[in-house]
Amino acid sequence: MLAKSLFRQAAAFLKKPVMPYQNLLAPTSYGFSEFFRERDKAEYILYEDNRVMDKQYRKITNNWKKPLEKKRLRRERKLAEKEAQQPPQPEPEKFVVHSPSQGIELPPKDNEVFAVIQVGGSQHKVVKDDIVVTEQLKDYDINDQVVFEKVFLIGSKDYTSIGRPFIDSARVYATVEEMTLSEKVIIFKKRRRKGYKRNRGSRHPLTVLRIDKIEHEVAPDTLEKAVSLV
Repeated sequence: MLAKSLFRQAAAFLKKPVMPYQNLLAPTSYGFSEFFRERDKAEYILYEDNRVMDKQYRKITNNWKKPLEKKRLRRERKLAEKEAQQPPQPEPEKFVVHSPSQGIELPPKDNEVFAVIQVGGSQHKVVKDDIVVTEQLKDYDINDQVVFEKVFLIGSKDYTSIGRPFIDSARVYATVEEMTLSEKVIIFKKRRRKGYKRNRGSRHPLTVLRIDKIEHEVAPDTLEKAVSLV
């Protein structure tokens, strides 16, 4: 109540022509710090807004201001959580032997091994001499060799090697066979009763790859940490 009465007195004092609004908020020689001066100014402006502004208008403005403020705070909180979160550290590959009693053959034959690789934004399971049609690889031309180092999994009849997330000792070599376009996709638009019709076609650029070789070097320490299925 005391603060409200003080604000009312200050508002009544401001209405006098001898003391304009700027002089009241101007820096004085009483030794107040800039922080308290700015705080008093903000409180006075807020008080004047609440006194003069219509309640219905204030209610309408709060209806769209408060959700925006909540969204801003939520974005800042999520950003802070994302910065504080530590990304998972890569771990060594997991080597699984299917049947320890029969042993394993290293290196495996080319026609008995497969790999799961990342090509662009998709994953492909490939073997030797496979044809892979993927999105356009702009940095390569026809007959260029491509080396894929992001290998998720290597499998053969004797063992399976699982990357966490990738297998560092695995490589997949491929050759660019063709640069082509996909089949035409028809894009038809119509607005009924408006006489509006549009028929367009789209063909996306594609790259055709042939898998040449799957390479996997098994280190001795990986064999020591191998686990068995049985």
